Amino acid sequence: MAEPRIVIVGGGFAGVKCARVLSRTRSGLDLVMFNPANYMVFTPLLADVAGSALNPRAITAPLRQMLKRVRCRAEEVTSVEPPRNRISYSTFDGTIRSMDYDELVLAVGNRVDLGRVPGMVTHALPLKSIGDAMSIRVHVMERLEQADACDDPELKRWLTSFVVIGGGFSGVEVAGEINDLARHSLKYYPGIAADDLKITLIHSRDQILPEVGARLRDFALERMRRHRVDFVLEARAAAVTRTGVRLDDGRTVQGGTIVCTIGNTAGELIERLELPKEHGRLKTAPDLRVEGTENVWAVGDCALIPNAHDGGFAPPTAQFAEREGAQAARNILRKLKARPTRPFKFKPVGVAASIGGHRGVAELLGVRVSGFFAFWLWRSAFLIKLPSVLQKLKVGLNWAWETVFPREISAFSVAKTQPVARGFFAAGETVIDGSTGGNTMYAIERGECEIVELRPPRQERVLAVIGRGELIGPHTLASYRADHLILRAREHTEVISLAGDFLERISGALKPVETMLKRAMLTHRPYWAELPQAEEALEAVSAYELMRPPPALELDPALPSLAAFARLREVDQPLAFVLIDQKLVGMVTRSDLIAGLERGPKATVDDVMTRDPACACAGEPALLAAHAMRDRGFKWLPVIADRGSRQLVGVLHAEDLLAHVLGKLPG
Repeated sequence: MAEPRIVIVGGGFAGVKCARVLSRTRSGLDLVMFNPANYMVFTPLLADVAGSALNPRAITAPLRQMLKRVRCRAEEVTSVEPPRNRISYSTFDGTIRSMDYDELVLAVGNRVDLGRVPGMVTHALPLKSIGDAMSIRVHVMERLEQADACDDPELKRWLTSFVVIGGGFSGVEVAGEINDLARHSLKYYPGIAADDLKITLIHSRDQILPEVGARLRDFALERMRRHRVDFVLEARAAAVTRTGVRLDDGRTVQGGTIVCTIGNTAGELIERLELPKEHGRLKTAPDLRVEGTENVWAVGDCALIPNAHDGGFAPPTAQFAEREGAQAARNILRKLKARPTRPFKFKPVGVAASIGGHRGVAELLGVRVSGFFAFWLWRSAFLIKLPSVLQKLKVGLNWAWETVFPREISAFSVAKTQPVARGFFAAGETVIDGSTGGNTMYAIERGECEIVELRPPRQERVLAVIGRGELIGPHTLASYRADHLILRAREHTEVISLAGDFLERISGALKPVETMLKRAMLTHRPYWAELPQAEEALEAVSAYELMRPPPALELDPALPSLAAFARLREVDQPLAFVLIDQKLVGMVTRSDLIAGLERGPKATVDDVMTRDPACACAGEPALLAAHAMRDRGFKWLPVIADRGSRQLVGVLHAEDLLAHVLGKLPG
């Protein structure tokens, strides 16, 4: 009879503990663990790595050394089929293979979701992995290097301002560590004064560390303030920009470094599973089996687990994850022996957190302690969890060394080259500065940008507006005859940036692509470069003065395209607009509707319309509208009251623009 195969997906606290308990049994078991990395990370100590208080190797443990009776696979599980007792996984060469199981344990944790706050993906540094912690450390040291060489006092203060979003364990710990790293490094940076440094923690509640008691929270807050960490409480981040964090109450916290410790969400594997979930976590029965299944178990941060101790749900912490992993293993063994399983029941031993400067807060068996003793307890708890005496000795000596001696301040780079990346620019921020060169090209995914000529001393002139779906680069700005041009975000704008060397390699291999890219970047060249009188005529008149009334016909986005075409024919109208709550959301022409018929009779206006079409603002010069119409090949352009409301007030026609120009030309 074949040994029962137990597959564990995830190599964190819960998955490793489950595997270790199962591997101790004398019964024959085929144990397999899937984890993309071949090591386990002590995630509660990531802040220490970010603050250069610990070496990255001190908070990792190789899975193969810890789990000698387990087949460890550094591959990613891509799907689970509970009815067939099968998983699929991606091999090193991208091939998708499958494996059957008798029992499955899901311990995949969660992932960071920076998309919840605009700009966080582009401008904030997460803290979820070893790479994240190292990136934060390197970024902090780079900022200190830049500030030390900076002669502008205002810029220096921005470079040495560090903002942490989130006041839980991770946020408090990383804020304390960054504060220690930066302040202890000042003796090596004579160009930076202590008053230049500013570390700010933003938290949505009125108190930090909601997981600990009120007395410990107050102690942590008081001690961190004493060590010059600032707090902005009862405030949420509304957007993150290149210069700082905009709060939901309208205030802005300036910072050259933004660290995010919020926004955890379900992993992609959990999202794809058609199993009971709540708030993105798998719902389990009291014995840790996923509801509705017989042999699928869930533990750790990816699971919503009832705790028989108090009737609540187990929090996503390391000590709970370990107990859940152990209980799942024991229940699997009971099930294999046809014995009844037991519910998960655990009373937490205590909680602890580091607040920087070798200080901490802890609550152990009801006793509250703080200061260095709490910090020592916190570190010791993780040292005990290491798998072998040799590793305990190595890590313990490493910790002792780095507690006594100065922190490492090398700013080596750990980043990989990204030829294609996403970017976010808040309204008013510069995307491209023509005076600094560069060869990155941008594809606008959402929002609008404007090409602006800067004239001394502080004058500027908007030359063109660039909309969604369009491509622009430094070559575009170079086609204008002006000394200093910038591409500036007109509103909150999301772009995809394409590195120039990457484009050169692609276009070198595919000549048609090279031609297409050049054409796309040069689309937005000056319209009447050889006819300045026409340009002056359109710049002197607003779009409002030349527009026609909006068409009487408005289309419902759910209307079938065939019916919409009939209505346009009936009123002899070449195009119509789609409004929702008086806000312009789309534009559709007869040609669009005819093309939509190829999709079948069920095609609707929503399927074929141009979404968020380019618009002219009523108060803006008609010259901008002329550029937009030429660049997009439009004969019509909607006119809106303003970009905030997008309320339709009229329509511009190319013939009206041309008639106005002809009327202003001499003779």
